[in-house]
Amino acid sequence: MFRHYCLVAAEQGTGKTLPIIELLERLKTNSIWYVAPRSGIAAVQMELDRWDSKIQPDFFTYERIRSTVESWKRELKRKDRKSVVQGTSVDL
Repeated sequence: MFRHYCLVAAEQGTGKTLPIIELLERLKTNSIWYVAPRSGIAAVQMELDRWDSKIQPDFFTYERIRSTVESWKRELKRKDRKSVVQGTSVDL
C-alpha cells in the first residue's frame, strides 16, 4: 500500500481553497486533514458549503493537532512498554 502526503501552505487570501477542493474531489480521497487557526477553519467550511463540495476533511486547530500528536506518542510509548514486558519488540 502506498501513502501519499501533501502539504499546501501560503498566506491567507492567495486562492488555495478552490483549487484544493477540486483536486481532492478528483482524487476521491477520504483521508483529508485541514489544520489551521479557528478563523481559517470557519472560512474553509463556508467555502466547502458554497461550492457544494463532497469532501469532508477532518478539521484541526493547531492546538488540537498538537494534542492529537502527543496522544499518539503516549500510545506508542504505552504499546512499546507493554511489548517489552511481554518479551516482544515493536517496529516503530
